[in-house]
Amino acid sequence: MILTSAITPSEEDVEVIKESVLNNLNVRQVIYTILLLVVCVVVIRIILMLFDRFALRLSVEKGLRKFLHSAVNVFLWLVVAIIVLSFLGVPMTSLVAVLGIIGLAVSLAVQGALSNLAGGIMILTAKPFKADDVVEINSISGTVIEVGLVYTKVQTADNKVIYIPNSEVSGGKITNYTVQEKRRVDFTFTLRFDAPMEQVKQVVQETIAAHPLVLFTPEPFVRVNAYVDTGVQYVLRVWCGTTDYWTVYHDLLEQVGQALRTNGLGMTDNRVRVQLVEGPKT
Repeated sequence: MILTSAITPSEEDVEVIKESVLNNLNVRQVIYTILLLVVCVVVIRIILMLFDRFALRLSVEKGLRKFLHSAVNVFLWLVVAIIVLSFLGVPMTSLVAVLGIIGLAVSLAVQGALSNLAGGIMILTAKPFKADDVVEINSISGTVIEVGLVYTKVQTADNKVIYIPNSEVSGGKITNYTVQEKRRVDFTFTLRFDAPMEQVKQVVQETIAAHPLVLFTPEPFVRVNAYVDTGVQYVLRVWCGTTDYWTVYHDLLEQVGQALRTNGLGMTDNRVRVQLVEGPKT
């Protein structure tokens, strides 16, 4: 209740504005006011046209450009309102007081939206991603469809569209999988302890060399990664184009396994060896 009364314009300021407008309102004043408005509209259009050209030259992001265009438009109309009311003889102190209170009320009412708006401006300015980039935002993975001022629209691999508030995007962890031209494919596999290491590496290297999408700069990496309970664990790391990542990943996963089995280097499986011991006879 206290907050509501604090952001309500005082009756005295409102009455002062009404009396000033009514006392100065006559036919001549109306005509001059209309002419003043026409001039202001023409000036606003010229300023906005020049602003749009300037923003295009600076290659400002489309979403940010639209927001700035709207913000400049609102600001210019606010200036026009002040000029017209001042022309009608409204005291500036009362007018500024009323506008300030109205602005405070509006900002409190749309506090959440303003938070998302600030996040949207940060995203459009910093540009951690853009439309068509594949990203992961707070455990949500997908392709960016649109970067708006309030929400970021992401399409997941199973064709769901998720709207993420920009306040969460700007304050969260963002992983961009598209920004680099190359990505590294990593996976591990485990073979028996008696599998010859050099033969294993040779078979895997030959399989990698036969794949047309694998890059050889940096050089593919195949080495022993660890010794585990079931055998020897190897790690495979190869580079490919970002757009070819999943094709290379699944191809090598299938082809390496097939090549190892063909050469008698089968992978291990979890087995439990149980030995029965006959107890002493009584």
